[in-house]
Amino acid sequence: MKAFKLTPILVLFLLATSCERILDQKPLSDITQANFWNTPKDAEAGLIAVYNLHMNTAYTAFQLGEIRSDNLEMPTKWGYEMVNPQSADLNNNILSPVDGIASWVSFFNVVSRANEVLFFTEKINFADQVDKNRVLGEAYFLRAHSYFTMAKNWGAVPLITLPFASQGEDMYVERTPVNLIYDQIIKDLEQAETLLPVTRTDQRVRATKGAAQALFCDVLLTRGYSTFAKTDDFAKAIEKANLVIANTNYKLVSGAAYASIFRDGNSSESIFELAFNFNNLATHALSNFFLPRAYNKFRPYGGETLMLPSHSLVNAFEAGDLRAPTTFTVLRAEDEQYYDANVKGMTYGNKYLGTVTNVGVQRYSDDNYIIYRLPDVMLMKAEALVQTGNLPDAVAIVTQIRARAGLAAKAAATKDAALALVLDERKKELAFEGKRWYDLMRTNKVSTFRTETSFIQNRFLLPVPQAEVDRNAKLLPQNPTY
Repeated sequence: MKAFKLTPILVLFLLATSCERILDQKPLSDITQANFWNTPKDAEAGLIAVYNLHMNTAYTAFQLGEIRSDNLEMPTKWGYEMVNPQSADLNNNILSPVDGIASWVSFFNVVSRANEVLFFTEKINFADQVDKNRVLGEAYFLRAHSYFTMAKNWGAVPLITLPFASQGEDMYVERTPVNLIYDQIIKDLEQAETLLPVTRTDQRVRATKGAAQALFCDVLLTRGYSTFAKTDDFAKAIEKANLVIANTNYKLVSGAAYASIFRDGNSSESIFELAFNFNNLATHALSNFFLPRAYNKFRPYGGETLMLPSHSLVNAFEAGDLRAPTTFTVLRAEDEQYYDANVKGMTYGNKYLGTVTNVGVQRYSDDNYIIYRLPDVMLMKAEALVQTGNLPDAVAIVTQIRARAGLAAKAAATKDAALALVLDERKKELAFEGKRWYDLMRTNKVSTFRTETSFIQNRFLLPVPQAEVDRNAKLLPQNPTY
């Protein structure tokens, strides 16, 4: 596909912090070949820029994957706090094309920079071809992941695979049908899987072969439910999952240490996560999203509690589930002195606590954000097994995940029962990790689990951003129901 300019994409670049900054950019034709893309170090620097941009999509990706699901619900107004309007609109599925959360710019920023790395790295001579392959493989992976997120949320989007090189080019093109977006994602992942190493010292936070295979499994599983599915999508998803499960770099953390997956990061079951650290000025907003508000915001204890764990999620956990205390908790009586009176006894999300500095005056939201870990892949395999009719093996995987959580096995004699068992386990295991909405949408279960009258049914895609439509009418027609 020919490159073009979605206007914000090539003029807005994000730094590796929690904030977006606007930079004045020269045209690529002025800065690329002559002034930058000359050495392997240049290629590596360009790749790091892609990772930095990818980190800036984490909070948005979390919101898109969770807020519309049945894992979160809106709190009532308390004290002087108001319900967050954007979260409320997304929770009720009533976003409009002008809402900021409906913007795809941050994801296209990743695509734009990945395109540069892929295009110009090919022209650079490396002393070690393996190192060049790794750079290319990481860029393919990051581009594929961003396009996968966009395909799930907007459907048809512009397909851009080359960097914008000249002001004379046609900068405005149409959206590409979603089936062709999936074809490109799969091409990218085939490249990434071939080029990436199996092991590296920073393998949890940089793309590896296992990360590409985990994403590949997810893409095939999702496409398997679509109108443009291939007949072997589920079978191939199982093959990709098997490669990850057989990889000795990944093993389940014990149930007793479940909290360490999120508190410490880089656990043995992590396949790919985004590394945040306040010392590097890299933070996000997840602690603020979940933690209750302290009466004195300068104390390190509180957040804003934009949303609460839903009754549906809390009630899904069985007695003795080792995952429950890490997923949600109740504000302790001994801590109530620091919080508004109206939040006493609140049940709030507990996976993202951030870092409180040694002097105890500020909380930084910098837990790593996990994109893929081993239980996710195992349960994707179980779902694909259900769809291929292998119920015993699917149930056996669920039993393994439940055993890690300290729970007894459950049986499922029918396909519907087995799928429900898998989805229920994914709901609990992967709560607040940006998965639940896609699970419901993929399996056509949204209307079963979101039955509130305030929730708009039959709306599965986000609107095409109005700011982009205003610049490029070729992006129309708008997505259905808007």
